[in-house]
Amino acid sequence: MSEWCTCSCCSVADGGRLLQATKTRRRHVEADQRNQDRLAMLEARRLGDKHQRGTFAASSDTSLPAQPSPPLSSTHDRPALPQAEVAMVLPAPASGGGLYGHPLPDLDDNWGPDPYDDGYPMDLDDVSSADGDDRLFFSSDDEDIAHNHDVLFPHNLEEELILDDDIGDHLSDEGADLDAADDLVNDPAFHAANALDDGEDDAQQGGADEDEDLFDEPPAFDEHSAIRNAYVRAYVAAAFKGATHEVCRIILDGVARALISARDNAPDLDFEGLDNMGRTLPTIEKRLGVNLNSIITYLFLCPVCWQVHDSSTLYNDDLDAICREEGCDGILYTTKSLTTGKQKRKPTKVLPYVPPRRAIQHWLLRPGKYEQLQQWRKEDDEPARVPPVDAMDAFPTPWLPMHDIHDAFGWRAIQAGLQRIHPEARIAQVYDDDVNHLLQRFVSLPCGLIWQINLDWFQSVKRGNHSTGALYMTCCNNPRGVRYLTEETFLIMVIPGPNEPTLDQLNKIMDRFVSEMIQLYSGHDFRVHGHENKFPVHSVLNTEVSDLPASRKLEGLASFSSKNFMCPQCETPSYHLADPRCFDAERFKLRDPWRYIRYAFRARSAEDADKQEIFDRRGVSWSPLNRLPGWLPSLNSVVEFMHCVYLCMVRHVTKTIILQSGMLSPIPRNDWYPLERIDEFFSQIIWPVSVGRLPPSADQWRLHISVLFVGLFVAWEVNGTLPDIDAPKPRSNTKNAAAQAKAEKVMRQRRLETLLSETENPTDEQLDEINTSTMDRSIRHHYETILEFSTAIRILSSRSISPDEIDRGCAALSRACQNWARMGCHMTPYFHFAQHLHRQLLQFGPCYATWAFPYERNNGFLGRTNHNNHKGGELECTMMRKWWKWVLVHDLLNAFHRLPELDDNDRDSVELLESCLKGGTRPRRGTLQEYLAQFGEEGNLRRNLNLQAINPLLYGLVLRFLQNTWRDDDVIIHADVVLANEGICFMGHVTSFSHIFVEALRYGAATQPRGQSARYGYITGRAAVEIQWLFKIELDYDNNRRLSKTVAIIRRFLTSDAVPGFPWDLRAVDLGVQVWHANVLSDMEAIDAELLSGQLIFILITVHGSDYWVTVAHNHDGTEVDMEVTDD
Repeated sequence: MSEWCTCSCCSVADGGRLLQATKTRRRHVEADQRNQDRLAMLEARRLGDKHQRGTFAASSDTSLPAQPSPPLSSTHDRPALPQAEVAMVLPAPASGGGLYGHPLPDLDDNWGPDPYDDGYPMDLDDVSSADGDDRLFFSSDDEDIAHNHDVLFPHNLEEELILDDDIGDHLSDEGADLDAADDLVNDPAFHAANALDDGEDDAQQGGADEDEDLFDEPPAFDEHSAIRNAYVRAYVAAAFKGATHEVCRIILDGVARALISARDNAPDLDFEGLDNMGRTLPTIEKRLGVNLNSIITYLFLCPVCWQVHDSSTLYNDDLDAICREEGCDGILYTTKSLTTGKQKRKPTKVLPYVPPRRAIQHWLLRPGKYEQLQQWRKEDDEPARVPPVDAMDAFPTPWLPMHDIHDAFGWRAIQAGLQRIHPEARIAQVYDDDVNHLLQRFVSLPCGLIWQINLDWFQSVKRGNHSTGALYMTCCNNPRGVRYLTEETFLIMVIPGPNEPTLDQLNKIMDRFVSEMIQLYSGHDFRVHGHENKFPVHSVLNTEVSDLPASRKLEGLASFSSKNFMCPQCETPSYHLADPRCFDAERFKLRDPWRYIRYAFRARSAEDADKQEIFDRRGVSWSPLNRLPGWLPSLNSVVEFMHCVYLCMVRHVTKTIILQSGMLSPIPRNDWYPLERIDEFFSQIIWPVSVGRLPPSADQWRLHISVLFVGLFVAWEVNGTLPDIDAPKPRSNTKNAAAQAKAEKVMRQRRLETLLSETENPTDEQLDEINTSTMDRSIRHHYETILEFSTAIRILSSRSISPDEIDRGCAALSRACQNWARMGCHMTPYFHFAQHLHRQLLQFGPCYATWAFPYERNNGFLGRTNHNNHKGGELECTMMRKWWKWVLVHDLLNAFHRLPELDDNDRDSVELLESCLKGGTRPRRGTLQEYLAQFGEEGNLRRNLNLQAINPLLYGLVLRFLQNTWRDDDVIIHADVVLANEGICFMGHVTSFSHIFVEALRYGAATQPRGQSARYGYITGRAAVEIQWLFKIELDYDNNRRLSKTVAIIRRFLTSDAVPGFPWDLRAVDLGVQVWHANVLSDMEAIDAELLSGQLIFILITVHGSDYWVTVAHNHDGTEVDMEVTDD
């Protein structure tokens, strides 16, 4: 039946009305009424009518208020301390967080009985199917559409939560009836809302164990493998293939009926767990240990001020739709009426959040994880009462390399038991107090975990602009080889777009995270796999490794474009970027790191005008991170190496100082075309096969700087030397000329401002010198500076580096930047920030420990998520579920691999789960032995050969190698079968491979088409070779012993005194560069394939009409060592 509709939408049509279905017309009228009510509420608010807003005060605010703690006193009867952000590491009883079995005081940052209580039951084994129930479902997208079970927000039996995008629902009668749950099951805007019974809900509100859904081993492994396989297949159908809850129930019911029938027909069959087999998706997820509700919680925000609200408050009677924050009129939720009379609330903006405590608990339940976190300890690092180290005494042997953050002085300088004191009356006296006089080194606690965080934003949609933020947390106690794996990284929150939050908005969502980190600093007891008793674990946030814009926002510091607060570590102003003193660390005037803390706390409670004045005059705003004990923003926020060096400095040197300035401009009359030469140079480079295709990324610039000094020599050289001339300026009508003129103008302005800041009355000569200054265009000066810069980057980017090498690298970097400043080159603030790398590398170890390469990879992983482009946080919820679904499935696969023996059902489960992760669970590349089992896979060409038939010389080489190799094992190998009665006979039968992997690096055979791209490499350090063959030999010995060896047939590169000298010779060791005769190789020799030690970049150059091979080491394990090479 149809009726004329005259609602606000339909009235814009011709005639002022549209013919609609009766049900549609009714929805339109109700929507108009809701809009009118909303406008009336807004108007009442503007008029100050508080009566219409109820008596609600602050219950919707989920920022965690500090509760007053009892006065703390020492054995010296000290007076009670003022109110503070308490984060104590005190001796604690076995039942609570702490150390050494003594009581732990209450915390000021008290979240209440259970801060993670989301009001829904965690035990879903007894929850029945939602058939006939009109609860709403929330799935994510094509990939995650079947995650319909995830509870996004709790609701009671009378109210429902909607999260769908209802824009335009009332414009047509083609939409589904929202009264029926079946219409919403496949809608990618909904989650399943699990049934709640009163008893379970009461238990949740009473503070039940939030970790009850986490197990040492998933309960499904106590059931029969056929049942376990059914669980896996139903879960995969839902999580990866789009199956609904009802489809999963049908699958499970079918398997259960089949197994019961088989058991009835064959009573001797026993299917353990069949009588209690799970029949619903939430149940099997819990039994497989892949229930996302045990990890993720969901908060909703005001879309204007970003005030955070717990999901449990959404249906509170006193929660208005309009935000109650002063001056904010944001809409917290919208309401939709169903035909049943129920009211459903849809939050306007949702924030997916993983509490660190939940993530750590899940993490520690992995077998061996607790023990793995202790592997960093050395002889003097056992848990004990030990004071923090002093930075001055941290390196008694400065020539020994640091391999990781564990070797740096900052690791052992962190102090436990601190409390950040900030008395309101005397804000200038903010300080950290060791209230119990423990003087305890943090990492010498039984389990003191040190964490770093990364915050970054990225574009999450292919069309349009939608900036999504991600906050990651990584544990530095993990071995470096596994630290940044996806399954070892915590995705704490995915910040909803489409725009980046302001500082105030970001502070509100960070408050919850910081409050929990303060609690974890004072200790918490966690369950550990394989142990009945809980273990005390302490956590401290030690480093923030974001890129510069995100770091400054997170820390509340002024932008790097600020004139007076460009650098948070020293007082260097931005106009000093044209002065060599800006790059001389010995002349820096360092800031007091506590100064930022004091003024940040003053800004925390100040009026808006005072906050702005503090920011303008002191360069700091409030950040929740300032509440953390031991946190100093200018020291704990690092200069992130990847963005600083590769994405800024290397790119700027190449594109601005060299290309844009015209340093490669041609001189046609001299037949001198540097740009064409360098283009040809890069086109002929043979990169290691691991490089692959080079996207415009930090990796590209990292490779670029490793060979730039060779390319510039090829571009500029004349008869084998660099000419002592100036490069011609770019033509005046080009973009490069205009850009260079602008850069020189900025340089002159900076020099003038520097002069005026130091001299009240500059002379005319000084002013004229500045006004006429231009960039130095000397080719030799630029090349010498590029060599210095390349050397510094090569040293500082090593995986292992000693304090002495840090001194050398930073000194070279300082000299290069000072040279560019004297030459009048335009430089950015990052060139100054890099001068602070010296302290940072000593404090945090090699740059690998604090750079953002792994986090950028994580952003790429999230950016490839299939989603429906829904706004309001739904897109971000999809990304959060994808990440943790990957982690949980990875853990489930590991649980299968821990079984003593896999039967056919379990092997099928493993294959199915691995296929869903799209290759992400392949074995990690390690030693050669681990890869021998994979020969024949991944396109590897393997052939069985007889060396005597192919080449007797090869046979003799391999025979002598085997005889020498196994001589120490008393193994006798003969070439003649007649002598086989003593020892064994090698008849030349081998297996040939196109390529192998050694220490995760690929090496190929030049004689095999599939191995030619990886035929070059190093052996025993830096001896360059071409690999001819790769053989595997297996021999049976004494009927009970099998001998196996992998052999590489190689030919060495050759050099001699006839090779001419090059400008980089004095720095060749640091640069990892060597020059060889072209097309000349040594005789073949056989070596153990495990001696292959690295990949190289292969370059052919021509000097004085002669060809030479140039090799540059590709790996960065450490600074280079000089070595002798073959001369003939």
